[in-house]
Amino acid sequence: YVTVVAALATGGLTVQKVFTAHNTFHDLKFLPFYPANVICLNEAGKSAFMKNWFLPSSLKIHLIPNGIDPGRKQIRSGNRPREGTIVFVGRLERWKGVDQIFKALMLLEDLSIRVLLVGAGPDEARLHALVDRLERGNKVEFVGYLENPTPAYSDAVAVVVPSTDMEGFGYVVLEAYAHQRAVIASDLAVFDDTVVNGVTGLRFQVQNYKALANALEYTVMNREELCQKVQEGHKL
Repeated sequence: YVTVVAALATGGLTVQKVFTAHNTFHDLKFLPFYPANVICLNEAGKSAFMKNWFLPSSLKIHLIPNGIDPGRKQIRSGNRPREGTIVFVGRLERWKGVDQIFKALMLLEDLSIRVLLVGAGPDEARLHALVDRLERGNKVEFVGYLENPTPAYSDAVAVVVPSTDMEGFGYVVLEAYAHQRAVIASDLAVFDDTVVNGVTGLRFQVQNYKALANALEYTVMNREELCQKVQEGHKL
């Protein structure tokens, strides 16, 4: 709505307009006009944008992925991870799939594993209640929001990204790589460009907590092997 109001308000002015879309949506037909250029972060975002109606033939779409400076001291970390520690970093919302982690832990009773949840959000109270109901409090720690999550990444054997709906890009994946950590991600198309199964991390079927449990178990049991694969994968 803000975009539409801004477009209407500047309709009679000879100014360049820039629109930012922080979620994938398909209702640009309601705008008074289309932009001449669109920047997408990955092929998945481009494919989603192309589903919009009445795209003009003159429209130019550019692919420019998000980036990160891996040389920043506050990001890079050579610390050895704590054995069995998996980290989630992100806003606590339903579509982030955190409850899939809890369900996966139900299948890993005998595995020495703990999950650090770094973040806050509207789904936090429900997730606390779910942990209590599933009696997983001994394996889950709510860390809360951290302006600099470097200590959490340093502890991690791997970073889990179990999103169940379209992500814009998945910036956490780059942060994990900057810390030389593997990523366990769902098979949403948005991660196809960044998480290569068996090379820079592991993929599992979205909303399949049994597959996630298998990925978590493999990660904890084969930490050294996976770490070596990730380091070699980053050189490709």
